[in-house]
Amino acid sequence: MAKTVDGKTFTLLVKHLSDLRDEVLDNPNHKLTPDSFLIFLDKVKNLTHSAQLNDVILRKIAAVNLDELKAKRMLNIY
Repeated sequence: MAKTVDGKTFTLLVKHLSDLRDEVLDNPNHKLTPDSFLIFLDKVKNLTHSAQLNDVILRKIAAVNLDELKAKRMLNIY
């Protein structure tokens, strides 16, 4: 997935993933609900100016365990 996007888009994607992890997944005070992920998905849906590229990114994310998407690992791949 990291090779699909440019540097700016990749940086935004890493930021959104980090926010999701910090604010939702790793936050013991956050009650996990479907809305927790809808905000993240909405950000990814509007990540680039290309609706097709955004759809590709969403399809690729759907097939990945979010726990495996670590910023350092993605940066090394990128």
